[in-house]
Amino acid sequence: MYIAVGNDRQWEDIVKIPGLESLAKEEYKKNAGRIADYTAINERIEAVTKQQTTAQVLELFREAGIPVAKINRLTDVMNDPLVRNKLLYTEDSRSGLKVALAPPPIDTPFIQSSGRKLSFPPRFGEHNNEVYGQALGLGEGELEKLKAEGII
Repeated sequence: MYIAVGNDRQWEDIVKIPGLESLAKEEYKKNAGRIADYTAINERIEAVTKQQTTAQVLELFREAGIPVAKINRLTDVMNDPLVRNKLLYTEDSRSGLKVALAPPPIDTPFIQSSGRKLSFPPRFGEHNNEVYGQALGLGEGELEKLKAEGII
């Protein structure tokens, strides 16, 4: 979770949350005092919040008027309805690895027509026969020689 205590009034509200009353110390009333001992403050907040679910902590802090947000895992972000339908996808036919990619800034007709699926990038040298053999017309012997010499 990300808890944002942006001013001293919000700090007054945070120390009223059950379990956090011990943080109502004189030296913490001002931001400079909280910054000076942020490790101890974070440890106390963690000790209290780790005993509850994320949903419970979110509700508790929101009810107190404290800005708080869940930090999402990558899978959470990818499954978010606002993100999920914008991602591009590709799958490696050899390994079955599925990869989601961030979309380009412009949604092009190509992307729309592809169903947001892209071909998996080729492995190093995967298309050598097509490029050197078919497109450039090199024979099998020439290709083997280039491979043997480490050129391709």
